[in-house]
Amino acid sequence: MKFLKLLPVFLILNGSLAYSAQEEKKAYEDKHKYAIKPSQLNKLPKALESEIFLNILDEFQPAFECIFARHRYAINSVAISPDNTHVITTSTDNTARVWNLQTGVPLHTLNHNHWVKSAAFSSDNRYIVTCSSDHTAKIWNLQTGTLLHTLNHNIWVTSAAFSSDNRYIVTCSRDHNAKIWNLQTGVLLHTLNHNGWVNAAKISPDNRHVITTSEDNTAKIWNLQTGALFHTLNHNDWVTSVAISSDNRYVVTGSGNGTVKIWNFQTGALFHTLNHNDWVKSVAISSDNRYVVTSSSDHTAKIWNLQTGALLHTLNHNAGVNSVAISPDNRYVITGCSDGTAKIYILPEEQIKIIKSLSAEQLSLVSDLCQFKKINTQNIYITLNFQQKTVFETLPIFMQKALKENCKILTTPVEIMAYNLWKNRTKIACAATIGAGFAWQYGLVSKLKSLFRR
Repeated sequence: MKFLKLLPVFLILNGSLAYSAQEEKKAYEDKHKYAIKPSQLNKLPKALESEIFLNILDEFQPAFECIFARHRYAINSVAISPDNTHVITTSTDNTARVWNLQTGVPLHTLNHNHWVKSAAFSSDNRYIVTCSSDHTAKIWNLQTGTLLHTLNHNIWVTSAAFSSDNRYIVTCSRDHNAKIWNLQTGVLLHTLNHNGWVNAAKISPDNRHVITTSEDNTAKIWNLQTGALFHTLNHNDWVTSVAISSDNRYVVTGSGNGTVKIWNFQTGALFHTLNHNDWVKSVAISSDNRYVVTSSSDHTAKIWNLQTGALLHTLNHNAGVNSVAISPDNRYVITGCSDGTAKIYILPEEQIKIIKSLSAEQLSLVSDLCQFKKINTQNIYITLNFQQKTVFETLPIFMQKALKENCKILTTPVEIMAYNLWKNRTKIACAATIGAGFAWQYGLVSKLKSLFRR
């Protein structure tokens, strides 16, 4: 019997991989030798704490972004439930999908006969409405995914909104109309008219008004009870989206010419004009009325100060950003993109809270991983031994997901050995023994191929 000669391979965890990591870490520290390290945070005066945290977050921000959900085709809209437990995404794949916000697990797939343009949750977390180019809006039970009502238009239904008391629902359509319905009975109460496609609607938190946006270059504010027109807000191009602040003071509208306008809700006076480089597809206001988040075909979402109009952050994407949502607890921003991905971001103050809550071991691990990403964005491989892996698994789920996306994290002896062999370009196609008698015969080549296709 003939055997290939087995070459002994001994894996030293603190060997070549660790040495490379040390070199990279030293290069990083040399480049940032005057920067404040995460380990020094607890020794800083309280007055400097927020500023230092924000500087660190600016430096390590990419690690706090991850893909939350995927569709086969473009994601048209995202929405977050009022109790922060669910996310719904809609797509040109003719579906809306409901996800668990904490785990990212899909719960329901809701089907239409054509593209699903948008979706919204009722304030009591009982219902979802989905709007489609199959000329319908459908109302579903959130817990079971059961269809309850179908509301019909003569052409595409683009958007819908629930009143906060769950008595009314408003639907918008390319038939130039928005319709106000009784949510419980499905009876049509009022029809609101524009001179162009109606793109979006929102009902004010006090349930007194509804705002509709249209390709007739206007946003109109109507009395929800009577259907009477209250104000008309004018743009120089199609008005694509709208949001209302929780205190009923501000209205934010987005337009096809790349502008976002912040208005006084009561008087219709213009406060600020914000700019993108292409169509503004979606706008949202945080529930504490501090932030406006906008999304655009220019491949960005932007976070602004609502009161001053100052730009705070730009979130770059690889495709047009069709939709944006802010969680009601003001922790997360979720974006939906034309490349079929939904991404989750952590708002700056929430990042500070999370970092403050981490143990010294967790903080050290996160900062180390972020430093690796800072040095080299290609072929980043991190090895975690048992103790590090245990610490890693105690991090918030979104942070684990983000780090896994930004780095290739290797945890098993086989993966770590494969990495070392690949790195050293060692040509072994026979067998290796790791630890206590772990035999790996003839599988190295296929293992390497599968590992480095990630």
